[in-house]
Amino acid sequence: MTRNEVVSWFFIGIFLYLMYLFIQVIKPFILPLFWAAILTLILYPAHEKLTKLLKNRANLSAIIMTLLTVWLIVIPLFLLVSSLALEMIDIYSSAKSKGDVDKFASFLGRITEFDSLEKILPGSILQGLENKFDLGEVNVKSIVVKSSKSLSGYLVNLFKGFASNVTSMLFSFGIMIFSLFFFFRDGREMFEKLKYLIPMNEEQKNRTFNVFRNTIDGVVVGSLATAAVQGLLVLIIFLILGISYPVLAGSISFVLSILPLVGATFVWLPVSIFLMATGVVTKGIILLVFGVVVISMSDNIIRPMIIGGKVKLPTFFLLISIMGGLDYFGFSGVILGPVLLAVFLSFIEIYKQEYRDKKAV
Repeated sequence: MTRNEVVSWFFIGIFLYLMYLFIQVIKPFILPLFWAAILTLILYPAHEKLTKLLKNRANLSAIIMTLLTVWLIVIPLFLLVSSLALEMIDIYSSAKSKGDVDKFASFLGRITEFDSLEKILPGSILQGLENKFDLGEVNVKSIVVKSSKSLSGYLVNLFKGFASNVTSMLFSFGIMIFSLFFFFRDGREMFEKLKYLIPMNEEQKNRTFNVFRNTIDGVVVGSLATAAVQGLLVLIIFLILGISYPVLAGSISFVLSILPLVGATFVWLPVSIFLMATGVVTKGIILLVFGVVVISMSDNIIRPMIIGGKVKLPTFFLLISIMGGLDYFGFSGVILGPVLLAVFLSFIEIYKQEYRDKKAV
């Protein structure tokens, strides 16, 4: 090995080590930086237009765009969370007055203390499970006990960590807003430097970044906007009909509408059936008709208008990428999952065109 090769490998080793250390330094802020980058990517065209109107005063434009973003996110989010918290408190109070909370707490306490499952469930039920499913040597009691203890422990930790989670969320939000200003101001320069460092030819770079941008536009602007509209429609119809917990129903509809093949139907349809089954036929029919005609059709109208032909991902793989992304990255996986899938498919296409096809020739 020549001296130049030794120097090159030494430089690469030091560079990779420094990169690793840098990643460890910014690791706590990865998600806030990610969301700041996503918001910047979506709103950057508006920032460029505003910069031109302000005679190329990029700092002022970045400040205005950051403040507008905060206003558009913080106020609606604060109102939503406040209303949702009030409804959750109301649900808890209602359950408390009926004694459901005390029964559930007692049940969890018994789960964590008993040694044999017969103290909670009749032995005949457990024996029936073992006989029906031919479980043989599998100890159903042990499995249920362990699962119940894990669930109760998870619930306890969830409530204990609520305060710290709120503090962490506020801190992360501050990092995101702080980063947003610099991404608006220096985003173009950062992008060009990043693009220059990628060891691919110009066509491959452009193709990959176009796939990335189109997927962001399609998933974020398309899916989240559609989900927001459907959640809002559910909220409105629940308010009009006087159905309990409209904000909670709208929030659940928003989350479910993000997922392909799921949607807000899983909220309004069971409620409409329940209303009709309990004698509130008129409200049930109105909710059913509104759900079929307005809520469901909004998905078919809004999503194609926004997404168009930007995102061409198979529905099955899109669903898997979103579900897997949610499981691995949390809520950010709604975007990261499809983006990683799209970029991966783009790399497969590059490999096919640049290497596989040339080798065949």
